[in-house]
Amino acid sequence: MSRKLGLTVLTCAVLCLGSATAAKADTVTFTGLMFGQNSYTEVGMTVSAGPGQGLFAANTGVGGSRNLALLLFNSVTFTFSGSTFNAQSIEVNVFPDNGPGFPPNEATFRAFNGTTLTGIITLTRVPGSPPPPLVLSFGAGFQGITSLVLQAPVIGGDIHVDNFTFQPAQVVIPEPTTMILLSTGLAGVAAKIRRRRKAITSEDVNSSKILTRTFTGSDGFRTAS
Repeated sequence: MSRKLGLTVLTCAVLCLGSATAAKADTVTFTGLMFGQNSYTEVGMTVSAGPGQGLFAANTGVGGSRNLALLLFNSVTFTFSGSTFNAQSIEVNVFPDNGPGFPPNEATFRAFNGTTLTGIITLTRVPGSPPPPLVLSFGAGFQGITSLVLQAPVIGGDIHVDNFTFQPAQVVIPEPTTMILLSTGLAGVAAKIRRRRKAITSEDVNSSKILTRTFTGSDGFRTAS
């Protein structure tokens, strides 16, 4: 009996700890970005300009949609209100270089967990080459991070980005169904314990009565009616 009760409790605990609600992915579209802002926040993600810089808005996205433009020397940092996040993808337009004699244009993404660099991706557009893929997908080094930094080149063309998709780092939270199962399981365990205790108590009482009735009377063994 005790072994069955232990297995029941263990099963309930595993259900509670192992179930998690998948975090929903969100996308920063920069729709509300205005010219000259120092920072911009959308769906919990804050985009901040580098020291002494400002954010630049452009309308060069798909269908002329608003997006974020990085000029020379500029950098922006993405941070999430929920602390850690998983960078999934971003649309990138690396504009052509400024002509002969200039170095290739580059867009560099760096991922950090605190102050530790966990991932780096550089998109390079050499003179006369087609642009890199429009949609950049981030890899393992960009998961569970605290910040994402995008750096424009010191010399070269502009970098425009749009539709940054990310996912809050998953936190294990028991689902309502799991909590109901846990409560039901614990209630069942408690009921079994109560029934077992009651049965043991009844047996003790009955045994006591039998003994009392058996060993009463003048002959010491007469059973009372």
